[in-house]
Parts: sequence; structure tokens; C-alpha cells
Amino acid sequence: MINDFFINSTILISLLFLYCEVGKNHPLNQQSTLVTRILGGLYGGLLGNILMIYSIQLTGDIRVDLRHIPMIIAMLYGGWTSALVTMVMVAAGRLLYGVTTVAIMTTLLSCCLFVVLWFVQRTRWRFSIKAFAMAVVVIISTSLLLIAVLDEWSMSVRIIPLYTLVYSLGTWLSITLFEHTYQRHSLFKTYEEASYRDELTGLGNVRYFRQVYQACLENARGKDEELSLLYLDIDHFKNINDTHGHAEGDYVLKEVGKVLLELTRSYDIVCRNGGEEFSVLLPDCPPAKAFEVAERIRGHIQHHSFLLQKGTKVSVTISIGLAHYPTVKAGMLIEVADQALYRAKQMGRNQVQQLPAK
Repeated sequence: MINDFFINSTILISLLFLYCEVGKNHPLNQQSTLVTRILGGLYGGLLGNILMIYSIQLTGDIRVDLRHIPMIIAMLYGGWTSALVTMVMVAAGRLLYGVTTVAIMTTLLSCCLFVVLWFVQRTRWRFSIKAFAMAVVVIISTSLLLIAVLDEWSMSVRIIPLYTLVYSLGTWLSITLFEHTYQRHSLFKTYEEASYRDELTGLGNVRYFRQVYQACLENARGKDEELSLLYLDIDHFKNINDTHGHAEGDYVLKEVGKVLLELTRSYDIVCRNGGEEFSVLLPDCPPAKAFEVAERIRGHIQHHSFLLQKGTKVSVTISIGLAHYPTVKAGMLIEVADQALYRAKQMGRNQVQQLPAK
């Protein structure tokens, strides 16, 4: 019997771990989409039925297993929607073994447990208290059912303590697994986003730019499309820092970033490459259109008054270098955009420059 419980526990933990890994980008919680919560409930129901396949058959039609732990997990993380789907699948699965008195009692128990677990979930108790209360409810309910259906009292005395121990450990391990896995994936996602995101402006950083630039370039070459690149630099930005302080300079950088996002398409890629330098990747954009976008950005920033945090209004201008693929060879796009930006600076700033084809 101990071996059977061990197998049940191993199946439970293994399949829960598989769910956590497969669904790491769409974690199950009560803020998840309805589809995610329903899918979580379906997986919980499938897991409950697998646990029933490997259940411990005590006598005749009486089986014991950990089938209700997936419903606890579904209720704790996905709410009543996930738990309801799990409960229906588990209850229906039990009836597939035969519509007997014990099967009907077990099915009714699953329905009653769903209601009680839902009430526990709605309380304002701490998460750990809710989990503990749910496990206690299931253990007591199942134990009472076993006492009612087992003819031999001695068997109840042997099975219930072992069931209580295994069920408690199974619930604790399942919740610990969920918490640990989700926290790990959440931290990884946070660190991953931070490594590609400019902390000040929220735009992509230079690392992100290089990665997306290569992807856009490969896409343009593969689909025989165009790709335009803008290199932008705020003119005389050092004067802002020297006159008003670095905090106000940072504010101007953030506002320029917002302007760039407002004046570009939703699928254009805007990055801060460092300091006062920005870049904009314009997929499937011909040079004439890219020049028009660049001029719109330049003109908007020139006439925009930046209200600093201390109440002072300042104006800035921006120089832009433009490069276009396939007018420019793929391997030289960044270099040519940088040279065009340098030329815009040399020609007096506050202008857009595009070098001849290379």
C-alpha cells in the first residue's frame, strides 16, 4: 500500500512539474485569461483521472488516491473556474468505473468539496492558511467516507493515518512546486526584460537593438522587403545637464522617448542606444517614407516645449541620420546611418541626412 501511495505521489508531482514548465509563459492565476484558467482546469481534471487509474483499490469498488489535490491547486491558483472544470472531469471519470453506490457517493463528495473549497478561497485568510484549510477539509471528508463504506474498522484504522500523511505531504509538495517554479520563471522573466530594457526611458537598450536589428535585417532579406534605420541624437544635450542638472536631463530623455513612440508605428522598434542617442527601426519602409517620418520627428521635437520638473520650459533639437536597405548593403546599414548622423551634425544640426547609395 505504501508503494501504491508513493506511485500516486510521484505521478502527481511529475505531471504538475510538466504543467509548470509547459505553461511557464502563461502562469495560472486568477488574473489569467479565461482560456488559461479553463486549460488549467482541464489539465487538473486529466491529472485527477490519471491518479485514479493508479489508485489503491481497497475492496471491490472502493478506491483511494490523491485525485482531489489537483482541484485544490486549481482553486488556489485559477479560482472557481479552473476548479469547476477539474471537479467535473474528476467526478465524471469516477463514474466511468461503474455507477455504483460508492461511485455516486464519491461523485457527490467531489461536488461538495468544490463548494467548500470555493468558500475557503473567498475568505481573506493568508494563502498558506487557505491551503492548509483546504487540505484538512479534503482529508476529513474522505476519511469519513472511508469509515462509512468500509466494512472492516481495522482497515479504516490502517488506511486513514497513512492517507492523511501522504495527502498532507502531497499537497505541501504540490504547492511548494508551483510557488518555486512560478517564482523562478517570474524572476527569470524580470531579469531578461531588464537586460533588454533601458531603465530610464523604458525603451529597448543597445543590446535589444542589436538583437532586433539582426532579426529585422534577416526578415527583410528573406522576404525581399525594405528596412529603414534612423539614428537620432539630441543636439547640445550637455548644455541641458550643465544648466538644469542631470535629473532634468533625464526627464528630457524620457519625454523624447515618448515622442518617438507617439510618432512611429506600433510595430516600429524604438531604442535608446546610450546617452542622448536613439534609434528607430522601420520595417518594410521605403526611403521616402522613412525620410518623412524622420522629418516629422525632427519638426515635432523642435517645436515641442519640455516643461521641466522645476517649472522651466526648454526646447531642444535633434539630428537624424537615415540609412535604407537595400539601397545600402546589409552589413553597412548601421555604419551608414551613423555617418549620416555625423554629417547632420557637421551641416549645422537640427536636420535629417541620408548618404548616397553604397
